[in-house]
Amino acid sequence: MRGLSNEALFDAGAALLLKLPQEELIGQAAAALEFAAGPGELALAREDWNELFFVPSSGRYLPPLESAFREKRLGGPHAADALAAYRAAGFDPARLDVDQLWRPAPPPDHLGVELAFVSALIGSASRRPETAEGLLASAALFHAAHVAPWAGDYGMELERKARSETFRALGRLFGNLAAWTPDPSAS
Repeated sequence: MRGLSNEALFDAGAALLLKLPQEELIGQAAAALEFAAGPGELALAREDWNELFFVPSSGRYLPPLESAFREKRLGGPHAADALAAYRAAGFDPARLDVDQLWRPAPPPDHLGVELAFVSALIGSASRRPETAEGLLASAALFHAAHVAPWAGDYGMELERKARSETFRALGRLFGNLAAWTPDPSAS
């Protein structure tokens, strides 16, 4: 993860949750997250992606949804609060580049969407120095409410259940992203 911006790290986490792994995505993840992608990595990563995120009967099911992980139900207050934050900022999860299984839009409390939102705020702060302080403050508030409380624990569980190096590395990344704090001097 050396040399990658915070925005790129949040984007990497989002992409691996929201898109069915392809060869190019695995290659980018291996370089960014510093793991060796062996010959069967793509097939293992695709199996993980399906069984972990979509197949409750797999025995490894771990939906990347904040309300499911924190509230043990779907669409609870965390989802409503995340959606309100997106609307206030003009962020539309339906415009994200996601796999067709997440269409028309992933749930608002999907960890991939939450990471994409933090990334968008960080990116906007770097491009708009006149509003950078407020954008980073918004990113920090959202992160503290929606990413920090569960992404690290979710990542440990993902690392434990994953069979592919891709998703084990993603689990470790979530621990780092859960501990993120904004650096105002980096914007």
